[in-house]
Amino acid sequence: MKYIQKILFILLIVIFTGCAPEMEQDPFAGTTWEMVSAKYVHPDTVFRNPTSEFQKGIAVFGKSHLNVIWQDTSLQESFFVSHEYKVVGDTLVFLPKLFAEPSLIGKTFWAKYEFIGDQLILDADIPDLSKAHEVWKRVD
Repeated sequence: MKYIQKILFILLIVIFTGCAPEMEQDPFAGTTWEMVSAKYVHPDTVFRNPTSEFQKGIAVFGKSHLNVIWQDTSLQESFFVSHEYKVVGDTLVFLPKLFAEPSLIGKTFWAKYEFIGDQLILDADIPDLSKAHEVWKRVD
């Protein structure tokens, strides 16, 4: 009887582990990106941010957080954001924790993403602020 119970127990483990849904892989965790270009469409204006020797942007993805810093040395300005993120299909869902627009902290926004070679293309819709098209190049 104990022999049959052991076999049934092993079969149950095999069945449940074989039928368990696979966890969605996070293609971003542990990666670092350098901004190539960006276009932001605000309700009243369009702003393009091509990188140059003066303008730099670096994005670092952890397991659940994204941290980005931009620097414009010609103006002696820098900008930092920190978001929680999760991957849902072809979309990144962001929950801002530190953002230049304080009214967006704690509000969710999303960005469609696409990988083309070593580049990451993001098309974001930031509520009440802008639509963004960013191009990033992987550096690690």
